[in-house]
Amino acid sequence: MESWLLYALGAMLLLAGGNFAFKILAKDFNFANSLENKTVPIALIALACGAAIYFFVFPGASPAMLTWLAAAVLCSLFGYFLVIAALNTGKVALVGAVLSLSTIVLALLSIKFLGDSFTPMQAVAMLLAVCSIAILAF
Repeated sequence: MESWLLYALGAMLLLAGGNFAFKILAKDFNFANSLENKTVPIALIALACGAAIYFFVFPGASPAMLTWLAAAVLCSLFGYFLVIAALNTGKVALVGAVLSLSTIVLALLSIKFLGDSFTPMQAVAMLLAVCSIAILAF
């Protein structure tokens, strides 16, 4: 098995575990409501942590790296806030299925901005994935 696939499977399992933990937090501890008024301070702390990592771990890196690091941290942070909100009332399996559509968005962005290409069979598979999740969620 190729190393990228092992890493991806490991990440998928860890992210699924994280989403399950968020579901328990949202269901049993009303976690989503407790975050409502704390979004900006948490975002600022995350951004500060990202900046600290940038300056202390990658001191010779370009300023563009800080921009992309900040974008990654902020998108992930706000994305997880929305995951928690979705898990607050939604079924974890359905929320997870909809979240898996990020793969399709990532594929489309990689075509547009990174020059990736996909075979017709891969494109059909992505279309079927979108259709199956649409049927499942609606």
